Amino acid sequence: MGTAPRPERAARRLQRPGAGPAVRGLNRYQPPGALHVIALGQAQKRLAVAGPGRLQVVAQRRLMVRPASALAARTRAEALVTGDG
Repeated sequence: MGTAPRPERAARRLQRPGAGPAVRGLNRYQPPGALHVIALGQAQKRLAVAGPGRLQVVAQRRLMVRPASALAARTRAEALVTGDG
């Protein structure tokens, strides 16, 4: 599967305006938080062409959580919210 993208690089490259309003809304009710968006599109494409399998969903979730967890640890985050619903 290769290595996961480095969170600090991917977070700087990509900005998603759609997530900004949600963060601003949350920040009205809690101490200010930060929004980090990690570009995983290329890695997701590689996983998708690797073939369907019963572990595909698990692999996709791990792909999202690993760099997010590394970024959370590096920034000493108290919580981690992902877009995985």
